[in-house]
Amino acid sequence: MFSKLRLKKSDLLLIAGVLFIAFLLLLPRLGKSEGSTAVITIDNKEYMIINFKETEAEYFLDLPCEPKITLRVTKDCICVSEAGCPDQICVNAGELHGDGDRAVCLPAKTVISVRGSQKNLPDAIAY
Repeated sequence: MFSKLRLKKSDLLLIAGVLFIAFLLLLPRLGKSEGSTAVITIDNKEYMIINFKETEAEYFLDLPCEPKITLRVTKDCICVSEAGCPDQICVNAGELHGDGDRAVCLPAKTVISVRGSQKNLPDAIAY
């Protein structure tokens, strides 16, 4: 059965193209690691660093900024649970747990970013 199977040059190019596209789709996930700390910056000053490995139970943290922001911290992620800003973009960012994940609230001048143990990863990959 396989002795009569003959691949044309165009078939090999098609297979190579499909494999290349699959590799490109998986490439962003290869370098992404789980974050180990969350860095909270308010008005361009580092306010707090939260180590996820030291977090035992879920808790809520009210930030000293205006409009008010409340964070939910668990042992493997952080998210903005409530915000007093009108657009709610920081709340819609969802759970942050991967290296490089961020939530930004411009009215409150607040940035929550997750850092992992790997260094020198690219900021973004464009195709």
